[in-house]
Amino acid sequence: MKFEEVNWHDQTLLNITIDRGNPGKADIIELTALVDESRVKILFKDVYYAELKLNFGIIAEEMIKYAINNTDDTMLFELKNQWHKLGVELDELKCFEFNTNSTNSIIKIYSLSCDICKA
Repeated sequence: MKFEEVNWHDQTLLNITIDRGNPGKADIIELTALVDESRVKILFKDVYYAELKLNFGIIAEEMIKYAINNTDDTMLFELKNQWHKLGVELDELKCFEFNTNSTNSIIKIYSLSCDICKA
């Protein structure tokens, strides 16, 4: 299952895990969600940056309003430029952006890959 193939609207976000057990070599963010009533893991590998603007205090499931591969994100261009100055080409870097209905939270994950599998 590819990120762009999922109808993210009204799916349920359950969990966010950040794995820095092997920093700089395996920076991983994992989201767990219910997609069409099936529990899935969304695994972002080779993460270079993340922006988590999370709101809390609402007693409701965290429903996803939208999730996109944001190719026009300003920070995406800035990150590529910053790393380019250090001699690192990040042509494949992507911005995966989630917005939630329940709390209007915004999650942006800048990574080289995204794998989705059954949890």
